Amino acid sequence: MDIFNLKLNYKKDGVPVLKDIQIREFADELISSYDETILKKFDEIPLIDILNYMKSKCGLKVTLKNLGERDGLTILGKTHFSKNHIYLDSDIENENRNSFRFTVAHEIGHWTLHRYKPIKISVKSILNETEDTDRAFLSKKMLETPSDWIEHHANEFAGSLLMPSSLLRNAVINCQQEMGITRRLGTILLDGQPSSRSDYAALSSMLQSIFGVSSSAMKVRLLRLGILVEKAKLKHFSKFDM
Repeated sequence: MDIFNLKLNYKKDGVPVLKDIQIREFADELISSYDETILKKFDEIPLIDILNYMKSKCGLKVTLKNLGERDGLTILGKTHFSKNHIYLDSDIENENRNSFRFTVAHEIGHWTLHRYKPIKISVKSILNETEDTDRAFLSKKMLETPSDWIEHHANEFAGSLLMPSSLLRNAVINCQQEMGITRRLGTILLDGQPSSRSDYAALSSMLQSIFGVSSSAMKVRLLRLGILVEKAKLKHFSKFDM
């Protein structure tokens, strides 16, 4: 696989047809292309190093600047496909490191997955660039429009790039063992009990420190991978196993 020259299938509107598992594989491939040993370490993914690698490999341009607002929300990142250019909000780098890392990963996702074919967002309009606010990153939406789909792709890619599935699953087990948890290693059962919430908060904090992400990004990723099972799904587990 050449991560910088993907051969994808497309819908009529130009949105690539992608399964989440494919997006996760693409993120792993980008990491391995830079340094295959990274996926064997319990450590924060060196995102800026990977971004600089992409710049040298593909001529990608990256600019930090004030990107203004849209609908009263600060624009954190923007990817201009025809210009081969990623723009990042200059303030967020110092104000919120975790948010900055997710923004970088999200825009890398757009560039990796959406630059090959024009995307029609309406009959007369072609998407030339993306504009992303923090509301777009972690919100839950029905996947109906081309914009919905490409934001889902970029979010899935960002989560996969920052928290690779194999690394995260192993990190969960290691952290659980450090906490003295011995049952159902690799799965986090979260119900309404204070002890359950307390254990999850402690475990999540450990994982956030390892991967350099926010609590909300970590929770979304754990849920997406089926590692975190919340109260509504606990009925699938035998009471003798809990």
